[in-house]
Parts: sequence; structure tokens; C-alpha cells
Amino acid sequence: MAMHINRCDYSSPSRSVRGVQRNEVRQLAVSKAVELLEVDEAALGDAASFDGLGVDSLALVEYALALEDVFDVEIPEEELIELTTVGHLVDALVEKTAVRSAGL
Repeated sequence: MAMHINRCDYSSPSRSVRGVQRNEVRQLAVSKAVELLEVDEAALGDAASFDGLGVDSLALVEYALALEDVFDVEIPEEELIELTTVGHLVDALVEKTAVRSAGL
């Protein structure tokens, strides 16, 4: 089942998707990025690209696996390739967490 991910909605950091707060998801994702990717938190804006941060594909996969554990979701490799910025990844996590919470 393909899932559409809205990649442009950075305007509302506290937007709620079925009770899942984007800012909470973002905070956890950024915290994990600082820990695992060894990047400065200030560099992790929504528009920051993983390439621009110097994150290689192996590190990105390891980061995604850690996020899967934190949020109890799956991020297929094909989808991960398309999530090129911090904001794209956060939006995908919000959507996946909302779907999981709704039991879909």
C-alpha cells in the first residue's frame, strides 16, 4: 500500500495529525540525529539535506533503523531514499505514527 507523504508542510511546527504532534516527533528525531549522526543540532532545520550535512547512505540507514525503534514504524529503503531532508523525514514519521496510532 503506497502512502502519500506531504513534504512541504513545514509551516506549522505543532501541527497535529490524529494526536501526533509534529514538534514532538521532530524533537525526538533531531535528538537521535545529534546522537547518531554527530551533527550540530543548529544545523538540523527542516530544509537541511542529509547530503548537505555530510550523512552517507550507511549512516542514514542506521539512523532510520533507530527511528523505526523509537517510533515503532517501518521506513522502507525505497522510501528512505526519497526522504532527502530533515523536514521530509519528520513529516513521514508523523504520518506513519498517526497511521499506526489509528490502527490502520
